[in-house]
Amino acid sequence: MVGLYSLTFWSARLGPIFTTFLTAESNVGLFLLVVMASLAVGLLVNFLRWLVFERWRRGRLTSDEFALLGSNLAMLEAFREGIDNNFRYHQFGGGMNIVLLSLYAGWLKSSLSDLSWSIVIGSVVAFTAVQGVTGLGALEAYPRYRDGLGSILTGGE
Repeated sequence: MVGLYSLTFWSARLGPIFTTFLTAESNVGLFLLVVMASLAVGLLVNFLRWLVFERWRRGRLTSDEFALLGSNLAMLEAFREGIDNNFRYHQFGGGMNIVLLSLYAGWLKSSLSDLSWSIVIGSVVAFTAVQGVTGLGALEAYPRYRDGLGSILTGGE
């Protein structure tokens, strides 16, 4: 939803649609449209997250490791738990890192003429801090996920 909202700063047509969605005048059709558009934007952001945070990293699962997971139910359950405990944080942090860039740039573009320089500088500092935290969180969660998976695949050795 944040990704879709960030696009309202870049498209004059999306702003009124999103504003109507947030009012009592919204209907089921508009609700479904916004939900479907949010899912589509979320999937696109997920592909960008993968390119930025995972593609260049070592330690991706091999086909042999996937086969090993499929042959042992206990390993598969532990793998799923590892995904929930670490990988989901990586996905969220990385996705928000990408979406917030679009959101902040759009907000700044649309509001810059109305803001004092102190507000602009403060918002840049705050944005940089949030980007640093979400980016670092995404970068740190992925190795924890991968290390935990390695431990699962070797039987905890």
